[in-house]
Amino acid sequence: MHSTEHHLTFYLSTSLFCSSQGASVSRTLYLRKKKRSGTTVRSTQLDIQPLARQTGDQEQPL
Repeated sequence: MHSTEHHLTFYLSTSLFCSSQGASVSRTLYLRKKKRSGTTVRSTQLDIQPLARQTGDQEQPL
């Protein structure tokens, strides 16, 4: 009973890590680390820049 429970929790944690939700969780943890070091503003600017560049590339052909 205990071994199956452990296997279930391991499976859930692995599936969560592989999913997009797991990626977002690791991203928030990364941003939290950045916030602790005091470079939050710089990291958010770097995150916004590629998004703006992508939208600009999509608008140019049209």
